[in-house]
Amino acid sequence: MTLGEPVNAMLSTAPGANAAEASITDRIPLETGDISLSVDVTQVRENVSPAPSVTVTATVEGDAYEWEQQVGVGIGVFGATTTEYTATPADFTITIPRGRTSASGSFVLAPSNDSADEHDEIIPVVGSLLGNVPHLNVHPTSILLVDDDDAPVLAIDSPSQPEGGGALRYKVSLTPASGRHVKVDYEDLMTGSATRGRDYALPASGTLAFAPGVTEQAIEVAIHDDNLREPSETIDLRLSAPVNAGFAGSATTLDATGTITDDETAPGGLTLSVDLDPNAPGDQTSLAENRSATATVTATLASGVAFTEAKAVTVTVGRAGDTASSADYAAVAPFKIDIPAGAISASETFDFNPVDDSDDEGDETLTVSGAAGGGLSVSPSAIALTLIDDDTRTLSIDSPQVADVAGGSSATLSFTVSLSAASARTVTVDYADTG
Repeated sequence: MTLGEPVNAMLSTAPGANAAEASITDRIPLETGDISLSVDVTQVRENVSPAPSVTVTATVEGDAYEWEQQVGVGIGVFGATTTEYTATPADFTITIPRGRTSASGSFVLAPSNDSADEHDEIIPVVGSLLGNVPHLNVHPTSILLVDDDDAPVLAIDSPSQPEGGGALRYKVSLTPASGRHVKVDYEDLMTGSATRGRDYALPASGTLAFAPGVTEQAIEVAIHDDNLREPSETIDLRLSAPVNAGFAGSATTLDATGTITDDETAPGGLTLSVDLDPNAPGDQTSLAENRSATATVTATLASGVAFTEAKAVTVTVGRAGDTASSADYAAVAPFKIDIPAGAISASETFDFNPVDDSDDEGDETLTVSGAAGGGLSVSPSAIALTLIDDDTRTLSIDSPQVADVAGGSSATLSFTVSLSAASARTVTVDYADTG
């Protein structure tokens, strides 16, 4: 300020005495007075219609500023939208006039009404002071986007797999896809016809986890490929305790039955063998009549395939038409060979005791045969055992003499050929005049 044109007084002649400068000090420092954002709509359901208009208010914390403040407001992220909603406009400016403590702006919030079950989500509403205003903050706010979708539904199939075809795979599906982490427990009920540890391998219980967006998981059961001819077998599983999902009809558990189908072809028959001397190589089927033996008869199912039930073979020693009669060996009563369930062969023994006679009768045979039920054939149908005769006969001839006959008369000279003992067989011998 400068003084001039005085009335009834004089201006000072001292330098600067007639001019002065004054300043006004703001009682609110620049470093104080943060701004807070608030909204009039604090939550919006996903399926809201029509899309609401949201008013954003910027409020000075304390006294009003003596100058205009501009607050840049961004919904979510400045200049961006998400797949969950659309903000129009996505960013704008709120101007707080000089001397005022608040001002407002608005935008339209349109949620995306998807079908995914997901957590409620927070839409941030953030701001920043525009211009060179150091040390001041704009405190954000937010809007809660409320999910309105039902929990997805879990289902499980009932698979079937051949015994030698790999793992039995139960497919567990989730419909529709979820935006949450989903879990469900499973357990082996052990009520199926298959036996855990023998027919298959699976933990007694476990948990399946679905990451967001995943709609299918599997429970894999390792199948043991045995050599049994058996009916199809089942494995019963149960789902329970779902997290962020449910079962159809509000059920608390869900059961499924998997089936293991047999891949063995039933053997149509069995083979029979007899061995009179297990210490000798191969099957020995002959015996001298002056010896005895413990005969081993073995029945073996064809193709190496066993049954789940026992199979019996009836064995008969000797039959009509054999050259060896009941007088040549001690009679053997018919007996059974039982092949246990799960086994492919079994054996039984009988005492084979020939009669050691003195008759020279030649080798003789007797038959061992078998018969099985259930449509099983037996091969060979008969096995011949040979009794080797150990009796021998010796031949001798005498040296006869005859008196000389005179006068041209004749006489007969007889040679007598003798056996050391009578024989049951016809004995022949050649002779010749050796001079």
